[in-house]
Amino acid sequence: MRSLLFLNREYIPFLPLVCSSPYGPTDPPLLPAAAPSGWWDKRASELFQSVETISGSIDGLQNVRSPLRNPFSGFCLFSAATTSLYAQSFPWTVPHPNPRVSRIVERDFDALVYFRNICHIGEGWWATLRDCRWLYNRASQSSSAQGRNSRLDHVALHSAIHDTRGHAPQDQSAHRGDEVAASPSLDVHGSKTVVGDEVDFDWGLNLELSWDQMWPISASHNATDHGA
Repeated sequence: MRSLLFLNREYIPFLPLVCSSPYGPTDPPLLPAAAPSGWWDKRASELFQSVETISGSIDGLQNVRSPLRNPFSGFCLFSAATTSLYAQSFPWTVPHPNPRVSRIVERDFDALVYFRNICHIGEGWWATLRDCRWLYNRASQSSSAQGRNSRLDHVALHSAIHDTRGHAPQDQSAHRGDEVAASPSLDVHGSKTVVGDEVDFDWGLNLELSWDQMWPISASHNATDHGA
């Protein structure tokens, strides 16, 4: 489930303020071809179902007083928490919204608080989750997509969301609510832009690729693959 969450989340907009239903990237690099009918709904359903499964599994273990106390389980929890917060803040991206999403978010927050108290690596994930909550709340309350921020306006936070080491965002302007944030520092090499330590976006997409070649996830993932 963690793999499905991570893979599917790569393609959703960082801040989905210019779409009214599940959709793909709205910030560069964009895809040159339109998705097949229903493709985004399937990917979004798979993503948010994975989140609910991870969150429910961790909650079930805590209820029987057998919580997972290792960095991998903490990262799974952190990933589920950031994505459930995304679902709560931008419900139009969820094909089948869960009416209990607010309860799931609070449950994930409480579980991460517990985890950070027993494992130091959780401190950075908690700081990232706090910054996500501030940004998502601010974005979801915006009355217009005009002048919206993109992923490139929040490079440090985007990188921290994917950081397995528990590093908090270096740019702390998000949770402080500063009106003016420093411009992101991007290291550009030819067609590639390196963001942070772990995220590398290739801007040189091949316009001749078919959907199966660009994103084989649509062909390779089926019901029998969901055990991981």
